[in-house]
Order: sequence, then C-alpha cells, then structure tokens
Amino acid sequence: MKSFLLLFCLILLENLKSQIFNCDFETWSDNHHPAGFWGAKTNIEVDSVVKYSTSVHGGSFAVQLINTESTHKRFTTQPLSVDSGTVYTISFWVRGKGNVRTGIYDGRTSGNGYYYNSYVNVNTLEWQYVTQSVTAEVTTTSAEFIFSVQYTNSANDHIQIDDVQIFSGTPQTPTITITSPANNSTLYSSNVSIVFNVTNFNIGQPGPNIDGHIKYTVNNLNPQMHYSTSPISLTLNEGSYTVVLELVDNNNNSLNPPILASVTFNIVLNMQFTSIYNIQYTTDPSGNSPLVDDTVLTGGIVTGVHSQGFFIQSGYGMWNGIYVYAPTYSSQLSIGDSVTIVGKVKEYYGLTEITNLANLTIHSSGNALPQPYIVNATTVKTEPFEGVLVKILNAKCINPNAGYGMWTVKDYTNDSCKIHNLLYSYTPVLNKIYNITGPVYYAYQEYRIEPRSENDIEIVGNVSENPIFNTVVYPVEFVNEINVKSNVKLLCINVISENGKVIKSFSDINSTCTTLKLNNLRSGIYLIEVRTENTTTIQKVIKIQE
Repeated sequence: MKSFLLLFCLILLENLKSQIFNCDFETWSDNHHPAGFWGAKTNIEVDSVVKYSTSVHGGSFAVQLINTESTHKRFTTQPLSVDSGTVYTISFWVRGKGNVRTGIYDGRTSGNGYYYNSYVNVNTLEWQYVTQSVTAEVTTTSAEFIFSVQYTNSANDHIQIDDVQIFSGTPQTPTITITSPANNSTLYSSNVSIVFNVTNFNIGQPGPNIDGHIKYTVNNLNPQMHYSTSPISLTLNEGSYTVVLELVDNNNNSLNPPILASVTFNIVLNMQFTSIYNIQYTTDPSGNSPLVDDTVLTGGIVTGVHSQGFFIQSGYGMWNGIYVYAPTYSSQLSIGDSVTIVGKVKEYYGLTEITNLANLTIHSSGNALPQPYIVNATTVKTEPFEGVLVKILNAKCINPNAGYGMWTVKDYTNDSCKIHNLLYSYTPVLNKIYNITGPVYYAYQEYRIEPRSENDIEIVGNVSENPIFNTVVYPVEFVNEINVKSNVKLLCINVISENGKVIKSFSDINSTCTTLKLNNLRSGIYLIEVRTENTTTIQKVIKIQE
C-alpha cells in the first residue's frame, strides 16, 4: 500500500511539473477578457467572447464563443514557451452547438505558422470532455494555443468552454468522469445507468496490473464496490439523488489525494401522458404548439428515421404526427417501433418538434404504420399535416432539381409542392407521374414530403395528357352510382373521403368500363382514384341526396 501511494504521489508531482497552462475562467478583467487568453493571434470579435454563468462545468464562470459563420475564428492563449518535438495535450470541457478544434501557433514554416486539429462537432447541453494533442515544431517563448470555432448556433447557446488544461506530454493522473446522467437533470425512469470514464487507472478484481476499483454511494448511504468500467445500474424510487464515484485501491482505501466524481439528479415517475394531437393541435395563426417549452411524456409509432432524428405518429390523420430531434437516439430506432419519449416541446423556426430527450423506451418493433393520409399539393402545405404520414397521388414532376435535395410536383389541383431527401434520396424524371408517400417536414418556411425508401415513390406513368390514354368519371354530381370508362383496361378504383381516407376499393375489374354502387355514402365531396394499365388519374365528385 505504501509503495502504491509513493508511486501515485511521484506521478502526481511529475504531472504538476508538466502542466504549462490552466484556466478555469474564474478571473476576468471585464465581461469579455478572461485571464490567460487574448493572445496576439486571436481574431474573434470582442463581443463574441462572453463571460458565461449558466450551468457552468466548474466554479462560477465559463467562456462562451460565438461565431455563426463557416469561416473559423481563433481564441488564443497568451504567449507560452514550447520546445520543438514536444507533444502538448490540450484538455477542456465543452457544451453548446457548433464546431470547435484546438491548434497551436509556433511560427513553423508550414501553414503560415499554424497547426490545427480536426473539428469536434458539439450539439448538447451536457458538458463533454475533450482532449487533443499538438506537436511543437519550433522552440519559442511566443507560442499561442488556439481554440478555433465555426457554425456556432443559439439552439444550445453557442459554444461554451470551461476548465482548460495544457500539459507537455500525456497527463498520467488518474481521472474519473461521469458522462451520464447529466448533472441536475430530471429522469423519468426508475432504472438509472451511471455511465463514467476512467483514465490512467486499471480497474478490476484485485490482481496483477490492477490499480483498484470504484467505490460508490447513493445519497451517502451504504458504500458499494464496482469492479469494471461498465455502467453502474441502479433501481431508484421517485426523489432526489446524489451519486458519488471514487477511485480506490485494491484494499478499498482512498487515493491521495482522493479522486472522485459526483452527479445529482431527480427522478419523476408516473408522469401524465400527453398525446401527439394535444401537442400539435393549435388555433394560433403562427402554428406554435400550446405546450411549447413544456416537458412531455408522449409516444407513437416511428414512421421515419434519419441520423439526426425521427418521426412518430399516434393514430390516423391530421395533428397526429411530430418530428423528434434526437441524434443520440435515432440510431437505435427502426420504422415500425412503438416508443414512448420524454422531451421538451420546441418551435424550431416554425417546426413543432420534441427535443432534449430525457428518456426513450422501445416497447415493440415491426408494428403496422398508420395509414397515409391522402393529400393534394394544396392541403399538404398546412399546419395540421406537419409530421404526419401522407400520400399525394398522380403528381407530375415539373422540376426534378429544385435545389437543396428537393424536387417539385404538381397534381390535379394545379398547385405544386416539394419532395425532399431528408430520409431518402431519389432522382425523379421530368414529366413523370408519381404517387409519393412520406411524413411531412417543415423547414425554411415551406412544407416538404419526405419519402423514406424506393417503396414510397411509385411511378404511375408519363404525362396524363397523352391522348392515347383517356379515363372518364361521370357524373360529377351523383346520387347512387358513378361510371368509370377508359380506352385501356381498368385495374383498381379507390374512393377517397374528403379527409383523405380510402373508404372503398374496387379491384380485379378486368374491363375498360364499370359502374360503382355508392348509395351507402354520405353526401359530400369524394376523390375517385382510377388506376389503369398505363396511368393513374384523380377525379373529384360530389354525392348528393336523392
């Protein structure tokens, strides 16, 4: 035991010698100038460096860096001494939204004297630990270490950085860091996993080359031992909890000095379920949800997935679908999964979405999807269909490249709408006619249908005005029956209600004409979808009383 402590102290002393820079952003000359920074190579604007005090990583302050442009901006240390050929490790904590990387200016002959690491893409309100290394090429007393940022975004309050350390060489001090759950977060499940990272310390059952293990407490009660780096699984009741993890030696003794990490969180159970309909339905002309900024428990069937999020829907039709922005969770999901989620309702440039997920539970997979709602090029561009699985029929491609992965179609209304490649990329053909299925997404002040695979894009035929193919539906106003006549064989006829639902279907007609008995329909407007061997056409008809 004494030999282990002696070795540990020697390592710690060596690392104290190797640390060349430390900044916890607790000292500022004003609201834009933290101690230790603003070297000569800084080119970020003064008002884009902000003294930040909201949910900092440690102490009372962090630094916020703002640069929404693609051209990067530098925020550099005061001059420091470096030696040619020496590796320097830069460690820091970061959260927010944007790209950040580290680098060095040492006057080297290449790169105009600069070297940069690769960008780290940050998009989280949780603090994450980052280390990057640079190798000095010139011995100088005027080196500056760099934080380079671009594409910062106010969605998660731009980029925030805290607790910066720079070492010559790779630091060897043991560390333990809790990565999940987030500190001061609220959880909505009794099953909690404490996820952590350990460096420079071999964990396991006592034995050769094992430094020790983890001792943990929940609300300072009943210390438990954990002998691996796998997450610690806890089952907890509703309430407030603080979990403390400590690295200990093989005899359960604390290191000197102690190496600990802690996290505090709340558990809320039996949260009231809120339907997607109640989240989406609104009479506000802006389209904003009445529950904006509320944390909700909701759920449905996954109807579309991509790398940054997914669509879920509960039930058929308007107001029953929503987009969920959740890059961390989307890779776990497949279309047809039944899920419940806990997250915050947000309005993102006019799109009602759920984000900041606190919990996602997959209940089952392979479930039947809601029936697509039949829309036209006019109705699809309205708030009730945001996030809803829809289908547009007999839509002619009038622009196969409308920019930004979109193409434009026009249907029987003589109106047009956009098809987009958020979930699936397709190359359409000008003047081809398609039936297109997919959830509706809203971005840049327009609604788009988002096909999910080749199965969502059905080629119906060429331009329906081609005189070779002619289909007639009559009379337009009918009492009990309508007639359908074509000069090619009829394959299938669907009767679609005004709210977009297929209510009758006639197949295996095997003729060029037929009479449909529709005396049981209520009076109102209907669409007749007629599929032949060559085309699909849509005709609006009106059922009237006798």
